[in-house]
Parts: sequence; C-alpha cells; structure tokens
Amino acid sequence: MPTLKKTKIDLNTQFYIASISKQFTATAILILTENGKLKLEQKVKDLITDFPYEEITILKKKKH
Repeated sequence: MPTLKKTKIDLNTQFYIASISKQFTATAILILTENGKLKLEQKVKDLITDFPYEEITILKKKKH
C-alpha cells in the first residue's frame, strides 16, 4: 500500500481504488436487472464475445 504524500495529479496519475469499484458495478448490475436489460443467470460470454470462460454467469462473476 503506498504512503500518502502530496503529489500533483495529471492525466497519467494512477489511483489505487482496489475494491471500491465493486459497489458501483453491483449497483449497475442490479439496476440493469430490475429494468429487464440483464439477467443474473446470463453468461458473460453472451455479452462480451471475447470473454475466455464459457460457463461464467453474471451472478458467478459478481460473487467472485
């Protein structure tokens, strides 16, 4: 884990967001599911054709 220090931010600055983005992803998935645009049982491969795993569903991926 990097230490905190005052650094100027530019277009190439990297931020360590770790697991924070998982909450936003989960919320987006549930909203899409409620609106009928996504099913939790749907295979990721159906949505992302170059996804390398055939049997992984949205729900399985989200639980990971």
